[in-house]
Amino acid sequence: HQSVPMYMQNGEVFMCWMGLLYRVIERPVPPEVAGGPGREVDATEGSKSVFWKVKRWAAQIMHRLEQKYGNPKTVEKQLQERPGEVALSRTFHDQLASRFLQLFMNTLSTKVQGAFLPDRFTVESLKYIVISVSLSVTWKDLQPNVMALVCHVLFPMMCFDEADQELWEDDPQEF
Repeated sequence: HQSVPMYMQNGEVFMCWMGLLYRVIERPVPPEVAGGPGREVDATEGSKSVFWKVKRWAAQIMHRLEQKYGNPKTVEKQLQERPGEVALSRTFHDQLASRFLQLFMNTLSTKVQGAFLPDRFTVESLKYIVISVSLSVTWKDLQPNVMALVCHVLFPMMCFDEADQELWEDDPQEF
């Protein structure tokens, strides 16, 4: 993965970008693509919505940033000749990692409540959470919620459902 450009390694600029990404993910989507109790959203059409595409890209950027800069000790060893990226890693670890973890957990909780979340956005959110397991600063926030995450988000995603049944009947090889 590429490095963050030099101009974004400035603390203020970086925090502005992170604030923007946070607001993109946090912002509610319009009711016609949000779903919820009594409001069905076509998964194909909902996923194509520009609102969900922007959220997915923001989640993907956050996943990659956490992957590269989430652990300051690793960054210090690997990028010691790049002090801007080491400082960025500390900032990400100390100020942003837990904040974004909470955001992704809150967003995934809406799926439990019946809201529509596109699969690709859900996967990017879960990728962020997977890395969060290995970081002590985020594990502290994640640990009390692991059982709810497994029971209410992961398990239902893995269960055999009507779409799986349909695929099994129509194209067993593809299943």
